[in-house]
Amino acid sequence: GRAEIDAAMAKLVPYLPNSPIVIEGYSTDGAPSQQYLVARARALTASQYLESHFHLKPDRVGIMPLGDHPPPQTGRKEWDGLCLVLVEWKK
Repeated sequence: GRAEIDAAMAKLVPYLPNSPIVIEGYSTDGAPSQQYLVARARALTASQYLESHFHLKPDRVGIMPLGDHPPPQTGRKEWDGLCLVLVEWKK
């Protein structure tokens, strides 16, 4: 998983360290309550890795557990994994 996160972060590095990142967690495991817990654990683990590996400030990294429902714009009915969302600040 770390190699995949590193590959995804390669596209975001030009915006670091000042742009906030939200890590969305998804899971298709079990009942909705279990999906939420697994999604949250995934997002939290990824945020801890990003903060330590890329030296990001904790107040610039957020998590959002979303069960198995990705945003409609993705065209997918379910998702199992992570999504990194960069919030770009423009002046």
